Amino acid sequence: MTDLQPTRFEIVRQLELILNSPDFLGSGRLRSFLSYVVEETLAGRGHLIKAYRVAVDVFELGEDFDSSLNPSIRVAAGRLRNKLEHYYFTSSNDDRVKITLPKGSYIPRFSYLPDTRNKVAPAAEAGAVGGTKLSAPLVVESMFRSEGAASRNVSAQSRMESRPTVLIAPFKSIGGHQALGEFLLGLSEEIGIALTRFDELSVVLTSVLPGIGDEPDIWKAARSINARFIVGGSAQIGGAGLSDLRLRVYLLDSSNQSQVWAERYEGCLSNESLFEIQDAITQQVAARIGDSFGLINRMLLMERAGKSPAELEVYEAMLYYHHWVVSLTPERFVAAKNALEQAIELDPHYATTKAMLSDVYASHCQWGMHIFEGAQERSLILADQALELDGNCQYAHWAKAYNCYLRREENQFLDSVYRAIKLNDSNTNIVATAGKKLAMIGKTEEGLNMLSRALRLNPHIPSWYRSAPFVVHFIHQEYEQALMEARHITTPQFMWGPLMRAAAHGMLGQKEEGRAEIEKLMEIEPDFHKIGEKAMLLLFFQPKSVEKIMAGLYKAGL
Repeated sequence: MTDLQPTRFEIVRQLELILNSPDFLGSGRLRSFLSYVVEETLAGRGHLIKAYRVAVDVFELGEDFDSSLNPSIRVAAGRLRNKLEHYYFTSSNDDRVKITLPKGSYIPRFSYLPDTRNKVAPAAEAGAVGGTKLSAPLVVESMFRSEGAASRNVSAQSRMESRPTVLIAPFKSIGGHQALGEFLLGLSEEIGIALTRFDELSVVLTSVLPGIGDEPDIWKAARSINARFIVGGSAQIGGAGLSDLRLRVYLLDSSNQSQVWAERYEGCLSNESLFEIQDAITQQVAARIGDSFGLINRMLLMERAGKSPAELEVYEAMLYYHHWVVSLTPERFVAAKNALEQAIELDPHYATTKAMLSDVYASHCQWGMHIFEGAQERSLILADQALELDGNCQYAHWAKAYNCYLRREENQFLDSVYRAIKLNDSNTNIVATAGKKLAMIGKTEEGLNMLSRALRLNPHIPSWYRSAPFVVHFIHQEYEQALMEARHITTPQFMWGPLMRAAAHGMLGQKEEGRAEIEKLMEIEPDFHKIGEKAMLLLFFQPKSVEKIMAGLYKAGL
C-alpha cells in the first residue's frame, strides 16, 4: 500500500505559505525558482526540468547558457534547498505539506508532514483553487510581520516604525564577469536574509522596490523608504574562473551620506567552495553590523543615550538591553530592566522584549547581583510567555535555555540552546553565551569552539565571556593560562574578574597578588561569604569546579 500524496490544492496552499515566509520574501529569484519547478511538476512537465531550462526560463541567462561553464543554477538550487530546510525547521502549525528539492535534481517532491494527512483543507479554500497561477506578491522583507490579533496592530506598527531600516544595495561586479555577478547577487540576498533574523532591524532589498533599475541611486532609494543604513559592496577577480577574489563590503549612513564601516575579503573561489565562502562572508557581515555588539546598535545607542525609560520607544528599550549585555553593571541592569518593563507595557504582545527581560532577570540571578526575591521565577514566566507569543523568536528560545541551565535541567537546556542558535547563528551574543554554558556543563570542545567562532565573527564581544576558558584551564590545573584569561575580564563593578584572578593567584602561590584581588572582590560584593558559593554554582554549573575555585580563593586569603 502506497502512502497518500498531497492534493494539488494542498501543494498550492503550501507553496504560498513558503513564498510569503521571511526566508523567501527578500529573495525574488529563489521565489521564482521554487514557483517554476512546482508549477512545471504539477503540470506534468517535471521530467523536462533541467539546469538549462531553469537558466533560460527563470533566470533569463540566454539561449547560449552552458551549465558546465556557469555553476549559477547549481548554486541557486543549493541555496533553495537550504532555505526550504530552514523554513521547515521554523515552520508553524499551518504547514501540512513538505516540499523538498532532492540533491542532484530540479524536480520537487511533495509529502505530508507528520500528523497532517487526516487534516482536511477548508472547503471554501478548496473550491477557490481552479486554475490559479502559482505566484505571490512582492513584499518588502521584514517590514510586515504577523502579529496575530488585529488588536495588536497599533503597537506592532509603532514598534516596526521605530526600528532602523537597512537597505541592501546591489553588489557590483567589476569587470562584468557573469559568474561573479551571480555570486554577488546571491551574496547580497543572503546578507539581507541574515540581517532579517535580527528582530531589531527592518531590511529591504533594492530588487523588491518598484522603479529601481540595475544601478539605482542608492541615496534616493534609501530616502524613499526612510532607510537609515545601506549595505553594499563590489568585487573583482584577478585570475581564471573565480580565483583570486577580492570583495569589499561597506555600511553607509544615509543621514549624512557617510561610510561608517568597510571590510575587505580575499580568497580563491571554486564551484565547490562557493557556498562556504558565501556563508562565511554573510555570517561575518551580519554579525559585525546587526548583532548586540554590532555597528548599528552601538551607533544608535550613543545617539539615544540619556532618555528616561518613560520616553523610550520599544526599539530603544532593546538598545538598553544590548548596552547592559556589554558590561553587566548594576546601573545598566536597572536601566535595562526599567526600559524593558516600560516596553512590555507599551506592547505586551512582543516576544522579543519579554525574552530580553527574562534574560536580564536570569543573568541577575546567575551573576549574583544582589539577588532579589522571585527574580528566577519571573524570568521563567517571561520566557514561557515569549515562546507562546512567537515560537520562532530566537531570544525566547535562549531565555528558556538560560532558565533550564539555572534549574540544572541539562537535556532541556541543550534542546532549547540548539534551537536558539539555529534560528540565527550570526547573533554572537547568543552564540558566545551558549558556547560559554556548553563549556561549563562539560561539552568543553564544542563550547570553546563556539565561543571562538563568535569572537571571529565579531571581536567586540564583552570580556566576561572569558569565564568559560578560565574554568576549563583552572579545572585542568593550567593556572597560568587561567590567570591569563581572568586578566581579560575587566568589567567594572563586576566581582567575577577579581574572584577568578584571586583563585588563580592562590593556586600559583602568589599570595600578595591574591590578597589584593580578594580585597577588590569584597569591596564589590561585601556579602560574598553569604552568596558566593551559590552564585558560583549558578555560573559554573559543576560542583567540582566550584570546589576547586573556592580552594584557590582560600589559598589567596579569603
